[in-house]
Amino acid sequence: MPDSSYIRDTDLARADGQDNFVRKLRESEKLKATENLALVSYKTVPNQLNRDGDTVNLPPADVFELIVSVTNKGNVRAEQVQIQVKLTSSFNPEPQASSAIVDVLEPGDTKQEVVRGLRPDRGDATNLIEISVVRPADVDQTDNADSFKFTMRKS
Repeated sequence: MPDSSYIRDTDLARADGQDNFVRKLRESEKLKATENLALVSYKTVPNQLNRDGDTVNLPPADVFELIVSVTNKGNVRAEQVQIQVKLTSSFNPEPQASSAIVDVLEPGDTKQEVVRGLRPDRGDATNLIEISVVRPADVDQTDNADSFKFTMRKS
């Protein structure tokens, strides 16, 4: 039996039936364009010395940077992805903020950006870093943020 005879007596054999089938495919939730960004990892510069419970201990350094990795788990290109970082200290509750921009993230891509300009308090102060990836079109923002506490030794 030829392949065409399989659909000859069904709605799919009619031109309007094929149109409906294609239309339904295009309306499928799984095929809709979605942006889904995620915070993959982050690393401090200087590197951590050790961990005391939930607090990371950093050595003294003249520079503090945060290297943040972001991935695009969606199926469309994401442009101008903003990474926002907020630093609050137990000595100074007035938050500091800094950010970085990932120009383009293709579906499945992961990129790193360096966030600079934050000045943590040193010594006995506990610093709290809050990191978030900001895109209003993001469909699932459950993995877009994280935070950690650290101390930085005095020189």
